Amino acid sequence: MRIQVNARNRAYQFEALPGEKILYAGLRAEIDLPTECGTGTCGTCKARLVSGKVEDAWPEAPGKKFLKGKDEFLMCQCAAQTDVDIEVASFVYTTDPGACKLMPLRGRIASTRNLTHDVIAIEVALDAPCDFDAGQFMVVSAPGVSGMRGYSMVNFDRQAQRLQFVIKKKSGGGFSEWLFSGNAVNAEIELLGPLGKATFYPSLAKNLLCIAGGTGIAGMMSILSRACQERYFEQHQGDVYFGARTMKDMFYLDELSGFCKEFPKNLRVVVAL
Repeated sequence: MRIQVNARNRAYQFEALPGEKILYAGLRAEIDLPTECGTGTCGTCKARLVSGKVEDAWPEAPGKKFLKGKDEFLMCQCAAQTDVDIEVASFVYTTDPGACKLMPLRGRIASTRNLTHDVIAIEVALDAPCDFDAGQFMVVSAPGVSGMRGYSMVNFDRQAQRLQFVIKKKSGGGFSEWLFSGNAVNAEIELLGPLGKATFYPSLAKNLLCIAGGTGIAGMMSILSRACQERYFEQHQGDVYFGARTMKDMFYLDELSGFCKEFPKNLRVVVAL
């Protein structure tokens, strides 16, 4: 299907595969369409349908509460049924040269590990290696669970063959309850990414400040991993603030201590309860 996006600064055209979400088709074509979560929650990718027809894959998506008109829809949840013209309210540019390309992936949950009473770590073995930048995330779908969820990678590797995630159990959360059921190991899942712009590059050449609460530490762990691999803290200062409600909610302390032992002069971690 032909998709035309009319942005505030210019128009773009790209092709979408049958059933492919408009947002993902645009990102795959290296057009930096507005997005944050990529999973139907935040509403950032809303657009107005000018002509053509789209199919909504998740009518109950939480982000639909941000839609104001009947002709508005979420690009991350809708696929084109015909050629379509759409309009977005923001400026749109092409993606930065050298950015990791979005691609569909398949994987198998190789292992799970309880970190606290309500936080679990999982490792996914990919069918094909992928590149991502430290701090990025994947959108993940599991068999029998409606919608997709976004989770940041904990590890950092080029041409990664395994991805690590950390996930908190949410009451009524379909994906997390499926993970905690004990039936997830060896299950096949689908992933799409990488996504996200809260990224770290060693060429930054500035002191680094990381602040996170709970499972929000995931992307920070990836950033710290890359920084340590590049010996970044030999030249620059690093401060990490990691918060949780109580000590029983805290995890990754051994891993953080390991980072600090490697660079004792320039890297500091503060745990806040």
